[in-house]
Amino acid sequence: MFDGKVASTKKNRTESQKKFGIQLDSLSDLVCFGILPVAIGYSVGLTNWYFIPFLGLFVLAALIRLAYFNVMEEQRQKETSETRKSYNGMPVTTVSGLLPLIYCFRVPTGDYFRYIYFAALMIFGLAFLLKKLTIKKAGGRLLILISILGALILAAVVALMFLK
Repeated sequence: MFDGKVASTKKNRTESQKKFGIQLDSLSDLVCFGILPVAIGYSVGLTNWYFIPFLGLFVLAALIRLAYFNVMEEQRQKETSETRKSYNGMPVTTVSGLLPLIYCFRVPTGDYFRYIYFAALMIFGLAFLLKKLTIKKAGGRLLILISILGALILAAVVALMFLK
């Protein structure tokens, strides 16, 4: 969540180092927020042959979103020095807050959870690609609030794991 803020404090980076950092960040985002949610889906029961192509589409949607963002962000930075205020399409990192929240319902929903999780992945994958969807960029106090909510969600997930 704070990688951009940390990177912006390093003023003496070369242009190549900045571009390398952007690509490395996107690769880690793809693994954490594109591939890992699919692996979790597979582990909760999305193992039938008909789920697999859709899980692949989720990863592909995340990859397209990240690649498109990188290209558009590089172009935007050449045109203006303004800080980005919003995103077009849902950032892939958003799943880091939404999927754990959905996972909290695993126990109460029982066997239906895998279908709920699958539906969430499909909706999020579509939201990655919707250019008309505008999401305000989190900043300052909102980042602190998101961090606190993330910690509470993590605590709830851990508590649910031990209740089972």
